[in-house]
Amino acid sequence: MNSDILLEMSGVCKHYTMGGKVIDVLTGVDCSVHAGEWFALTGASGSGKTTLLHLLGLLERPDAGKICACGQDYSLLKGRRAADFRNRKIGFIFQNYCLFPELTVLENIMLPGMLCGTSRRELVTAARDLAEKVGLSHRLGHRPNELSGGEQQRAAIARALINAPRLLLADEPTGNLDSRTGEEILQLFRDIRSERPDCALFMITHNRDIAAMADRSCVLSSGRVAPAGM
Repeated sequence: MNSDILLEMSGVCKHYTMGGKVIDVLTGVDCSVHAGEWFALTGASGSGKTTLLHLLGLLERPDAGKICACGQDYSLLKGRRAADFRNRKIGFIFQNYCLFPELTVLENIMLPGMLCGTSRRELVTAARDLAEKVGLSHRLGHRPNELSGGEQQRAAIARALINAPRLLLADEPTGNLDSRTGEEILQLFRDIRSERPDCALFMITHNRDIAAMADRSCVLSSGRVAPAGM
């Protein structure tokens, strides 16, 4: 694996069986993402974008091929080893935020670090610092239902960064936001890229204008990834 390449997929395949019929979703994905790169993936609805993201995030396993990140083939990890790799190396940012409603903003941001066993004192300091960077210092004691959509997404971004992951996975992160708030979130991603040059951002988006803002964009079609415009 090239030392500059943070994420590499080779011959990744995934299929599902529905009603006795085999549906091939991914038929041989080959793709690499470099450290510090903002990579955008587009594709038609049902093309397999979310499936691929789930494979990258160890939420599912490929049927064939391998996925390497941070110099390790992690696609076949199971159980606690998979959970530990995911928590320490990967940050998730979802379209629907996926914050825990019973927790405050501060607690939501801290949660992945708590699962790693980081001391509470260290986590509080790190979470407050991240909250300030994403503009939520005044919301730390609030719960998600007291926040706007943009504020919830900011909290989700801070949570994704708390363990200083090498790979950020973002699934339509502006999909539920108005254009102005979406632009503010995209600016946060630009800031993350400049502040964390060892981290890569892999973003799924249906919006070609947003994809054009990335360092590089590709299209998922017929189960494979190709450069945009081909």
